[in-house]
Order: sequence, then structure tokens, then C-alpha cells
Amino acid sequence: MNLKEKYLFIKKKSKVDYQISKQFGIKYGLTDYLATVVFREKSKIGKKYFYAHHELVKAYLLKKYGYLLDGYVQTGERISSTGNVWLFWWQGLNEDTPIVVKKCIDSIIANAGDKKVIIIDQDNYSEYVSIPDYIMSKLDRKQITLTHFSDILRLALLSEYGGIWMDATLFMVEKFPRDMENYTIYSIKHNKFSDYHVCKGKWSSFFLACGENNSVLKLFRDFFYEYLKNEDSLITYYLIDCIIAICYENINEIRTAIDIMPTNNENVFELQNNLFNNYNEEEYLKMKINTHIFKLSWKLDFSSDNKNTFYNKFLEDKL
Repeated sequence: MNLKEKYLFIKKKSKVDYQISKQFGIKYGLTDYLATVVFREKSKIGKKYFYAHHELVKAYLLKKYGYLLDGYVQTGERISSTGNVWLFWWQGLNEDTPIVVKKCIDSIIANAGDKKVIIIDQDNYSEYVSIPDYIMSKLDRKQITLTHFSDILRLALLSEYGGIWMDATLFMVEKFPRDMENYTIYSIKHNKFSDYHVCKGKWSSFFLACGENNSVLKLFRDFFYEYLKNEDSLITYYLIDCIIAICYENINEIRTAIDIMPTNNENVFELQNNLFNNYNEEEYLKMKINTHIFKLSWKLDFSSDNKNTFYNKFLEDKL
């Protein structure tokens, strides 16, 4: 980040963490600020504060909303070979859609096989799910962001229909593995960041899949709904992961369902980490070991003059 970007980031985080402190208590806002601004999340001390912040958040959520876990009963079919793939781009695809998003969506369509790819946007989401008015009101008032609305939307769609949710910045280089159909829930399980992150690498909210009538996703959805019914702001950016973690840690059936998922897509972040490096076929083949999906971002600086990068191969459809 340049100086201007750093200033804007700090200004935005200060505002967010002030609001968190005001509503939930200073320890919640302070630990987040120390983790993300003062020490940065991936530094040694930053990791400690990041972990501490989300342990506090989970304790708060469990104390206030733990009753939602009572009497949980596991139901759900296995993931279908012909289920829907759900993608989301609020503005709809048009000439202003970032090229990274367009290329990623093209790659998903090309590798979907018998699955139907449905792109959800601001004009059609209500055709598929009915989101409570109090949530839409919070979105209109900017109490929640589009990022968090997409978290709600993925849980609503999956609990209603099953299928696969994929962020629009996921780049596919192979078809979905057939062994997904052996499970009732599935996610990218890369096992990275296990020393501090909320999900410990056991799941990835940017890729979630389930079969029809899945009680796990319904519980996640209902937990998120209940939170937004009662709270005026988000206690953490990673609320969806905290909700999943609480259910994982306190319900044996959910913990088992997540634990039996195989490790997969271990190099999911490696293409983005090397996107502007010189292309190397040997390195790329290493990246693809046990990995058929890569997480990218449309917010990176794409102004490099180097024409022999992984990014240029990506643009030229040569990856």
C-alpha cells in the first residue's frame, strides 16, 4: 500500500473499531485494532491479537446466541453431481466488470460439467431467496457491507437449494473432483494459517457446498439472521467464520462432518502470491498439485509493464 492507501485503511479501521468498542466493549475493538493496524494480522504479535480478538468474539456469540445450538438434529443429502453453482456479482456482469472477475467466472462455467451456473445480482437475488427486511434495511443504511450481505446470501441459497457457492474471484483450472459427492458438506480445506486464524484452514467461506435439506447450513444461516436481528453493527469482519467455528466446536455432528472432508486445494493462494512474478511452467505445475481452484482478487494493482507474468498468462487463457 502507498501512503494514501495506508491512511485510508487506518481511517476506515479506526472508525470500524470505534463502533465495535462503543457497542460491544473496548476489548473487542482494541484487540481488532492491534491485530489489523498496529501489528498487522500476519506478524507474530498481530497473530496473537487476531486470535485473542476472535476468541473474545466467539465467547460473546456463544453466550448470547448459544441457545440456537440446542436440540440440533443432523439432516441432509449428499452433494449432487447436477446441483447449482452459485456466483454473486451485485452489479451484474457488464462492461465495467473487472477482467479478473470475468475470467474467473468463465473458468467456472468451463469446468462446471453437468452443474448449472447461476449468477446472482441485485436484480435477481429475490427470485431465489427471501432475505428478511431487517437485513435489507441494514444493507440500505450501510450497517452491513455487500461483502457481509454476500455471506448471508450464500448461507440462504445453500440452505434452501444446496449446491456450491463460489466467490466470483475463484479461478478453476480443472473440473470439480468427483469425491465431493461422497459428502453432505464440503469446502476448500487447505490447512493454512492453523496457528491463529478462525477457521484454522479447516474450511473456506469463499467455497462452500452441501446437498439438499442440509441442517448444518440452515443453522449457520439462522445464527447469522438472529445476530443481525439483534445487533446494529458487526462485531468482526469474520463473523461467518466465527459462527461456523462455534458450531464446529460445540456440535459433534458438525465437527465430524468438517473433519472428514479431505485436505484439498492446498495451494489455493499460491497463484495470487505469484501473480506478477515471471511465469515459470515448473512452478505452475507445482501450484496445481492437489489444487484445481485458485483464489484471486480484483483489487490488486495490475499496472505492471512486465508481459511475461503469471497474470499475463491468466489474461491470455494459457493457465
